[in-house]
Amino acid sequence: MIDAWKRTYLPMFLLLCLIFGGASNGGFFENAILQVVAVAMACTVLAISPASGGPHTDWAFPWLVLGVIFVVALQFLPLPLSLWKLLPGRGEIAAELGLISVIPEWTFVTLSIHDSLASLAWFLPAISMAAVLYVRREVEIWALAIVIVATAFFAIGLGLVQFLSGPESAAYFYRFTNRGLMVGFFSNANHMATFLLVALPFLAAVIRHSILERPRQRRELMLLGAVAGGFIFLGVVLVGSLTGYALAIPVLALSCGILIPYRKKLVVIGALPLLLFGLGLVALTDEGANVFSEESAGAERGRQQIFSTTIEAASDFFPVGSGLGTFRDVYDNYEDLDAVANVYVNHAHSDYLEILLEFGLLGVVAIVAFLVWWASRIRVVMTVGTEVPFLYASAIASGTILAHSIWDYPLRTTALSTTFALCCLMLARAGRGAPRDPRGAQEARPDARH
Repeated sequence: MIDAWKRTYLPMFLLLCLIFGGASNGGFFENAILQVVAVAMACTVLAISPASGGPHTDWAFPWLVLGVIFVVALQFLPLPLSLWKLLPGRGEIAAELGLISVIPEWTFVTLSIHDSLASLAWFLPAISMAAVLYVRREVEIWALAIVIVATAFFAIGLGLVQFLSGPESAAYFYRFTNRGLMVGFFSNANHMATFLLVALPFLAAVIRHSILERPRQRRELMLLGAVAGGFIFLGVVLVGSLTGYALAIPVLALSCGILIPYRKKLVVIGALPLLLFGLGLVALTDEGANVFSEESAGAERGRQQIFSTTIEAASDFFPVGSGLGTFRDVYDNYEDLDAVANVYVNHAHSDYLEILLEFGLLGVVAIVAFLVWWASRIRVVMTVGTEVPFLYASAIASGTILAHSIWDYPLRTTALSTTFALCCLMLARAGRGAPRDPRGAQEARPDARH
């Protein structure tokens, strides 16, 4: 019974996150349940099996995590009001509090302790996924990959029902969503497209893993992979997202490199200009809005306006930042009141800019440190043998989410942030010299050769 639970608890948790964690501004009850389940799972796993031979990650990863924890913890540092009002952007707020005779003796670095705690809670599923993978080396990564691929198939099927049933279809999960479009388990068509793109490399990894175990069935498995990959790619096309269009060809090319390992370097070199072309397409055509959405014509709500307003606010709060989770309240104070419509901006539509506003200089340092670490992991992945397809899939999937984060906020959804955490832990294990596990849990040594 315990062994069966150990094999299934993490895939089941990932499945729940992918199905019920598809919104960043909605699904509060569903996400609250996921957060409770995440904490319970992490505490249970760490309590009954605190270690399984010790974690095998690169030396920089623990320091990177500690750095992020430090940056977040600073948000909850208590300060006397006399010191707090000297921080950038706090002086006017302190003056306004004085006018209404609200003069707290102590306050926190963040402008809103409630919003910071709520935002931190939103990332609990991703944090729990990372914590469990960090200590549990025997987790079967191939099973997690199958969950991602299977959920992508079901998401496409649900999306077709949504599209064919019309904007008022009961198949939509969320009240605030791109109605009339294929969004699957998500509230945003761009996030749906990114999830399908993430599923492509994991599908290729599952097929490659199966070929390594059943070489005599190579032809049949390759045919199955082509059909399944074509179905997912068709789903990306039908979603109608410029994000999907911009990243589809590079992701498809890199995913094919998993199945054709001897030409992987050529595939990577060829995919780079395609990726740059895709990013240019997004930059020149409304910064990633859905091509069939009425929002693509919104001037004030366009991403260029959001970006410029966010940068203006970030400059006023730099270098300290406004605090974790405070974007929405801060942004409202910088909007042009004459242009405010019946919708509101809940995120910066760029994870990087939102981090800049909320964390200031330390946020920039954290972003740079992470990207440097990620690039170093990609370099290691390029040196490993073809027996590690899930490593390649994690590299491609995480890169896809990082690219999408330039003009959107995929990491603000539980589904994609949990998947991203899975990818990062896989990359952190690359090159630690662990013996190869054909089930996919320890496939990370640089001297492996096919």
